[in-house]
Amino acid sequence: MLMPIIFGFYGIFRLVSNFPKVQAFIYLFKTIVILYPPFVVFAVFHTHFIRSKVANFSTKGALKKGRIWREEL
Repeated sequence: MLMPIIFGFYGIFRLVSNFPKVQAFIYLFKTIVILYPPFVVFAVFHTHFIRSKVANFSTKGALKKGRIWREEL
């Protein structure tokens, strides 16, 4: 969880150091506009999927044994 934050700040600082500040923020804005909507869509679908399948995930005794997708024998 820490790595994306570190590399994100590193990328922003490199962008600001290599381009004029206005152009760097325009590039940053374009990146956010392009990447944010797909992230939101996938986050919403993932949340919907997890909430609809919570009974399947919580009742499996195999989760504790590391057999996430296999039924117990």
